[in-house]
Amino acid sequence: MNYVSSVQFKVILNGETSDNCRAKSGIRQGDPLSPYLFVLCMEKMSHIIHHKLTEGIWKPVKISRNGPAISHLFFADDLILFGQDSVQQAQLMKDCIDMFCDISGQQVSFPKSRVLCSNNVSNGFAKTLAEIYGSPVTKNLGKYHGVPLIHCRITKDTYKEILEKTQSRLSTWKNSTLSFLGSYTLIKAASSAIPIYAMQAIKLSNEICSKIDKLNKNFLLGHKVRSKKIHLNKWDFVCLPKHKGCLGIKKPSL
Repeated sequence: MNYVSSVQFKVILNGETSDNCRAKSGIRQGDPLSPYLFVLCMEKMSHIIHHKLTEGIWKPVKISRNGPAISHLFFADDLILFGQDSVQQAQLMKDCIDMFCDISGQQVSFPKSRVLCSNNVSNGFAKTLAEIYGSPVTKNLGKYHGVPLIHCRITKDTYKEILEKTQSRLSTWKNSTLSFLGSYTLIKAASSAIPIYAMQAIKLSNEICSKIDKLNKNFLLGHKVRSKKIHLNKWDFVCLPKHKGCLGIKKPSL
């Protein structure tokens, strides 16, 4: 990073233009080169981890008995490291992070990071591992880009927020102000698109899918709290593709 500098700048001071000045603190925020350089830097971190795996020092975690072993996951500037629950493995991860920071000039905010251990690890030992990083222990990693990171049993409340977002988009007052075509457009543009992002990584429960279909169906037909309308066609028929003469509304269960 010491060999990379931004474009030159000129500053207007008291109506006069200064000489060219070059930024010396690295790539400025918003520079088009910034994301590409960061990807290249993170590749080095991946190389460090793969080197430790080749040596047999890093012990990754298997997602199942016959499943693949996972050592790390990268996305943008976010990183998740996986390893066995031992002080040696925790210290090895810390050493790899420190090595990457020394090479790239990047810094890791350990107070903002979290340490998650399985239920088989005692609370006392989990705190011992967390002290190596100076990070707190957590039982829930929360959400990532709006999608919950599941590490426990899935219940009907796990994806309750997706249903609530769909319901807020299809509120009753919007139904009374839109025509049939307007309601159809809103369902296609908003309601049907809400669960798609989450469904790229997980499978929604049948109960959530059925409730989303019910919301779309009632909104399209103009149902209100105290009045309902007759369904002239089955919802499965309405959701068939347009080339078959139907509306082509996407069903979350398909």
